[in-house]
Amino acid sequence: MVGLAIPSAKVRRSWLSSRKRAAPWALCKRTRSWHQPRSNAKLCWYAHLNAFWCRLRAVNTIARRLQRRFPDVAVDTLAYQETVIPPKLTRPEPNVIIRLCDSGPIASKNLGAPLTDPSNKAFAAAIDAWSALTTRVYVWNYVVDFGNLLQPLPNYFALGPNIRWFARHGVRGVFEEGPGLLQGDGSDLEELKDYVMGEMLWDPALDPDALISEFLDGYY
Repeated sequence: MVGLAIPSAKVRRSWLSSRKRAAPWALCKRTRSWHQPRSNAKLCWYAHLNAFWCRLRAVNTIARRLQRRFPDVAVDTLAYQETVIPPKLTRPEPNVIIRLCDSGPIASKNLGAPLTDPSNKAFAAAIDAWSALTTRVYVWNYVVDFGNLLQPLPNYFALGPNIRWFARHGVRGVFEEGPGLLQGDGSDLEELKDYVMGEMLWDPALDPDALISEFLDGYY
């Protein structure tokens, strides 16, 4: 994936032409940065009542130009923090992937509860709103407590149902972010969570409770 610091046109063409498999380009904002519009940008923001409108127009412009020469390449952008809610008037181009992330003050998710829980109403509504605009909705899903990796996060009975919910509500791809090597040795019942997520991502029609029982019987 390629970040927002894009190399020269010559390097871009060379890199894309050398790819044997099409890979998405990621054009995303910096994490943990809340954008406040200034001057003319405020007019865009308030006219469309949305923080994502200006960036989506820019992403769409790049996507259209890429489509002409590299029709198999998608452009991936994050709907994250203040940009979780879709704009009213602008739709993503067909080769644009909208990747929602369950973080930020607008539509943060209760990690320990399923998406059908009232505490997750805002994030679930954001997914449905984007699914009404495009068929390329992906989710960047946090499945661990990054504030304290050693503290148990009881999301064991939410992971599977949430993956099934994603599939039923038009989500085409899910990235489950757990503890990485830089964060330490893992979190509570990490092997169990990985098993349930892996099986449900392969087949969302499976029974997550049966998978939990199957893992506990076989592992312990």
